[in-house]
Amino acid sequence: KNANRLRRFLNQKKRGPVAFVLAGKKIDTGPSVVSKVTVGKKLLDTKMQAGDFMIVIGAVAYSFILARYLVDKNLSPKDLKESQIKELIGNSYYQKDILEDAMHLIRRSREKRINLIISEDHLTLPAPKGKLNLDGDISAVDGTFGPSNAERSGVDIGPRTIKKIEAAFEKAKAIIISGPAGVYENPRTRKGSFAVLKAAEKQAKKKKIVIAGGGETEDLASQ
Repeated sequence: KNANRLRRFLNQKKRGPVAFVLAGKKIDTGPSVVSKVTVGKKLLDTKMQAGDFMIVIGAVAYSFILARYLVDKNLSPKDLKESQIKELIGNSYYQKDILEDAMHLIRRSREKRINLIISEDHLTLPAPKGKLNLDGDISAVDGTFGPSNAERSGVDIGPRTIKKIEAAFEKAKAIIISGPAGVYENPRTRKGSFAVLKAAEKQAKKKKIVIAGGGETEDLASQ
């Protein structure tokens, strides 16, 4: 039902803003599986318009943080150095093979005057040599990770990002969520994921179109 409402809404010549949340970690493509990033590209290229919101959170956000740096510096993925990665995202999870697509999404968002929100503050856990310690100390990082957080990994969004998402949802007439905001399986690192769902639920009660899909999202909602 909501999918049909969304389709009709997106096809209107004059409509209110839509907020698309590109999130989660499962962004690979497999046989007969369409990547979330591919869906995001198609939606941005064909359906999204000025004033809409593209919100990138969860593990996928760290690839987009790197991609934004590359776009701003007019570099290509092959130019990215390990020291730059550490400075920007520490030991957070990212995927080299989606950087080009992420760069396309960032450029197109700017061309079309889409409001692009990428995780701005993070809750982090120790990740020495890339191995995440789920029982380690939780520390907040605002902006780039820098040398002091080079061996840490982002595992959830922080309060500033949550507030931006809540504000975007208030303005949006339709909301699409494709994944969690962090490592939701760990009770210590799922506050952001629940906050996003709660914000969407608040808008659904106002009869707005809200669609939350994908295995990770369904798993989170059941907890």
